[in-house]
Amino acid sequence: MTQRNENAREAPAVSDERIRNALRTEISRAITLDHSWTRTALADAAGVNLATIDGILTRDVAKHRRIKADAAFSLAWVLGERAVNALIAAIGFGGARPLDADEDCPLDSAVKASAALSVFLTAAADRRIDHVEERMATEAADMIVAELAPFTSAGRKR
Repeated sequence: MTQRNENAREAPAVSDERIRNALRTEISRAITLDHSWTRTALADAAGVNLATIDGILTRDVAKHRRIKADAAFSLAWVLGERAVNALIAAIGFGGARPLDADEDCPLDSAVKASAALSVFLTAAADRRIDHVEERMATEAADMIVAELAPFTSAGRKR
C-alpha cells in the first residue's frame, strides 16, 4: 500500500490559466499592436476554430474552456518565436530559446520605444488627444509598454 505524500501538489503542474494568459498576451499583441494577424486568419493558419481564439481572448471565466496542448502550440508556432518562448515559459520551463538566438538588445528596444514615443508626442502636442488621434496614441503607448516591460523589475521576474 502506498502512502500519500502530504507535500504533493493538489493542482496540476501546468496551469491552464498560465497558458491562457501567455497566449492571450501574444494573440492580443499580434492582432492589436502589430496588426500582423486577424482572428480569422490566425485561426485558419493554426488550424483551430475561431471559438478557440475567442475563448482565449475573453476574460469572462464562465466562458473559459480548457485549452488543448495541440491548439496552444499550433497558435504559438504560427505567432512566432516570441509566442513559443512565452508558452514554454508559462509551463515552467524558463530560458527557452533557440541555441543561436542573441540576447534581447536594449538598444533595439529603446529605438522601437522612441519611435512609438514620437507618435504619441505628435498626437499629444496640442495638450490633448482627440478622437482622431486616440487609436494611434493608444497603440503607440501600448507598444512602448510592451517593448520596455522586459527591462522592468516586474518583467525580470518572469
